[in-house]
Amino acid sequence: MKTTDSEIMPEGYKITELGALPEEWKVVRVGEVFEFSKKPKNLKIQDNDLIPFISMEMISETNQSMKFWEEKRYSDICSGSFVFKGDIIIAKITPSFENGKQALLDELPSDFGYATTEIWALHPKNEKVIIQHLYYYLKNDAIRMALAGKMEGSTGRQRLPRHALEDFYFPLPPLPSSKRLQRCFLRCRRQRRKPRR
Repeated sequence: MKTTDSEIMPEGYKITELGALPEEWKVVRVGEVFEFSKKPKNLKIQDNDLIPFISMEMISETNQSMKFWEEKRYSDICSGSFVFKGDIIIAKITPSFENGKQALLDELPSDFGYATTEIWALHPKNEKVIIQHLYYYLKNDAIRMALAGKMEGSTGRQRLPRHALEDFYFPLPPLPSSKRLQRCFLRCRRQRRKPRR
């Protein structure tokens, strides 16, 4: 006799495009709850202003927070991606994307900066979305490989297009669950920072 999903699904869960999720969670597209960062039209930057600049080599494959940047005069930044403090940056070029190069800019020394053009920079559209959730979701090997399959371009120079990330399905918990997840993320982060004896 065939077993139905309702017979094997744990109580309080439902089947979604992403598989089993708690009933109160939603499945959304990344672009519905995150927006790509761009320089505000009214932001005035002087040529001599020192701006934190992040190259691809500075982005870690393992550290959650961005730890390194270079102070550059604005006039010396010929090209780059505008980023806000608190953004998540995600490498979009191969093999950096597949290797997991991404970081949170929660320790950036100013309200904004610039990074290599080979990243996407995003931030939540509202306070109901916890950015660490996206960070760890994209660290999942299966998720990253699914996105890698959407890369475009010639061999060796493939890039993850904006629309592929924007349209990618993302599991969104309600705010109370998001806050619990954030506390878990912070505890894990503190544990990782503790020196080993």
